[in-house]
Amino acid sequence: MSKNDIKQQIGNYAAKLVQNHTTVGLGTGTTVSYFLVALAQRIKKNIWILLA
Repeated sequence: MSKNDIKQQIGNYAAKLVQNHTTVGLGTGTTVSYFLVALAQRIKKNIWILLA
């Protein structure tokens, strides 16, 4: 498993932890890009979040 595969799994896992009406603070780093892609998929399914 590559380093990027691991980062993608972490990003996907983190996105699953976001619940409705959650405020999400975004950091920097390469894993954030994987998190945002996974979170966008969740937003399409009508969860409500506030990105700060």
